Amino acid sequence: MKNKERILRAVFSFVFVCLILFACRKNVSADMGAKPSINLKVLNAPEGEYYIAVLGQYGDAPQGKSELKIDGEVNEENSMGYLEGFSYDGWSFKRNPLNGTFSSSNDEAEYYFYYYSVPNPFRVVVITSNGDVYLSPSYSQKGFDADCTYDFATGEITEEYENKGFNKIVTIIICLIITLIVEMLVFLLFRFPFKKGNIICFLLVNIITNLTLNIIIVLHTPLVIYLPLFELFILVLESIIYFIFLRDKEGKRTPVKSIFYGISANIVSAVIDIVVWVFVLLVHYIY
Repeated sequence: MKNKERILRAVFSFVFVCLILFACRKNVSADMGAKPSINLKVLNAPEGEYYIAVLGQYGDAPQGKSELKIDGEVNEENSMGYLEGFSYDGWSFKRNPLNGTFSSSNDEAEYYFYYYSVPNPFRVVVITSNGDVYLSPSYSQKGFDADCTYDFATGEITEEYENKGFNKIVTIIICLIITLIVEMLVFLLFRFPFKKGNIICFLLVNIITNLTLNIIIVLHTPLVIYLPLFELFILVLESIIYFIFLRDKEGKRTPVKSIFYGISANIVSAVIDIVVWVFVLLVHYIY
């Protein structure tokens, strides 16, 4: 029992250190899938307060064209309401769980768009204080964590895309490491014995599913819109594999326990994912 307590303390400490170190990266996720981002610098920004968002071609945009003008008071609530009903040649706005596709103006004119609903290709939409609405041309980001500049005066979007290959590899490795740590913690809490077959099953399942998912998402960014479906598929797949291969101390199957472990491990990963993202956002906005 003492050995298990020492292992748990060591793993918890390691996870905590990893979260602090990895939170400095913009697109780290503790969940099975990495998340894309767009770091956008606005040049020649409009005077006064304005609101900025990214649009995508989500396939469910209403028909017709929205008027590029807001009548009445322009504030965050009215701007968000306008964007939620926005449609222009198939382009529309999608609000994500962490509000990562919409932002109000700031002194630095830098905006960070992130999480599931970051589209690719995308268009930038700017709503000025007098209610005028401006759209940028369509742009397809090349990097998974794209560093872009939007010149409001010319409408041109450019991207810094040098030495991004190493960042992609690091992102994939980080996601794998955190997933292994988190799901091993749950493995210990479920008191599965450290038998050779159990450990091989645990490592192979997580390495194969996690690497496959993150390679697909990082290298083929547009597929990120299907990330929730990918993760649900992996949850079911892992639970089935654990049901077949995990054994107790006597070498017998534990069907209910194994399936519950597969579900719990993925749910815990998802919860840690949210915690990491909140921490990332706090670090981003403070610094």
